[in-house]
Amino acid sequence: MLAQLFGFFKVAERREKSQQEVIPGTTLTYDPTLIKQLHSDHKELIELYGTIKKYLDKEDYNNVQKYLLQFSSLLRDHLLLENLKLYVYLTNALSHDAQNLEIMIDMRKEMGRIGRTVNQFLTRYTETLPWTEEKLYSFPNEFKQIGKVLVERINREENRLYTLYMPPSAYCNKMTD
Repeated sequence: MLAQLFGFFKVAERREKSQQEVIPGTTLTYDPTLIKQLHSDHKELIELYGTIKKYLDKEDYNNVQKYLLQFSSLLRDHLLLENLKLYVYLTNALSHDAQNLEIMIDMRKEMGRIGRTVNQFLTRYTETLPWTEEKLYSFPNEFKQIGKVLVERINREENRLYTLYMPPSAYCNKMTD
């Protein structure tokens, strides 16, 4: 019974994929909701950052830590989504567009470096609670720097990188222009 149920879902998934646009030579399909989801994540990350800042200004470290954990979880989910859906798709979709492919690759490498730095920061401040005096002292400045880098990166992603994400037919049209 369970095997039949899974078989049904696989058939339905194949049928759905066959009705979607697929990048030639791959099984990668365009997700019309992806960019909206990534924008939504950005908005939520900025809101969480503001909430953390509000509690930091009040020196309410219990709430700082609480919202920092939420921020950490959302950011890691967001980065995973970008890596699995956006970058893999764009790598294949832009294979005939050297200029935009290079832009995407550079942005992916940059995000990898930013992601490692931010993950180290988040791990340092979310693994051991409550914070030591040293962490209480160093957190505000590091938090401010992380915020600055993330806002700059979000702006570049939304204004440049995300504009490269289109249905496969849009890339085919660009190749023939």
